[in-house]
Amino acid sequence: MLYYCFTCGQSVCCDCFTIGTHKGHEIQDKCFYLLPSKFLVDKLFENVTKNPYEEYKYYEDQALADLKLNINKIIFDKLFETLKNIKNKISNLIEQYHYQNIQSFDIIRNSIRDIKVYYIKLLDDLKEKMNIKDIINNEQIFLDFDKAYKKLGKLKNEKFQYNYSSYTEFNQIIPGLIKNMINEINEKILYNLNQIVNDQRFENILTQINMISVKNIEKSEIDKKIKSHIKNNYDDFTQKRLTMN
Repeated sequence: MLYYCFTCGQSVCCDCFTIGTHKGHEIQDKCFYLLPSKFLVDKLFENVTKNPYEEYKYYEDQALADLKLNINKIIFDKLFETLKNIKNKISNLIEQYHYQNIQSFDIIRNSIRDIKVYYIKLLDDLKEKMNIKDIINNEQIFLDFDKAYKKLGKLKNEKFQYNYSSYTEFNQIIPGLIKNMINEINEKILYNLNQIVNDQRFENILTQINMISVKNIEKSEIDKKIKSHIKNNYDDFTQKRLTMN
């Protein structure tokens, strides 16, 4: 019989699947596999495009143009807006620093004024108690007042030491910070983009048809499977004949 019915798992004749009980079943002409292997392989690939690049180009040209437009008009506009906001925030922070410095110096100036008033009162009281008018003739009065005066000076130095950052330091610090931020962002963006591109490339159906998958189909493996299939079928056939006998 020239045909095989996969639905019933048996060989059939032409009449069986055209007008007989196998009509409408999955039928295969056995002689089909006698055709040249090139024809059989071409048959397997007949639904695969003859020029994948042309098909890709046809569908992807517009998508690529849309992507570039999206990057130029939407994504980077938002990025520039974000960078502008960062610049404004940095400028605002520096302005706040400047304002706080002015307030701090006002507080220091007022505090110094109040302390000076207090020190004047202390010295006036001390002069009165020591009878400062005799300082020329009384050496001890001079030494005691000198000691008290220098003690006030030392106290002033201890209480009113303060430091402030000049804007020159900001000129040195902020550009470096911004450069580090940009480098870090650049590294992350490039790394992430590279990962995305690689992931998309490996997911592409075209790149999955590669030599690795072809090499994995070893001839010895095919031979082994064919021999195993024949042996199993032969053993089944032999067993059936023995049972029938």
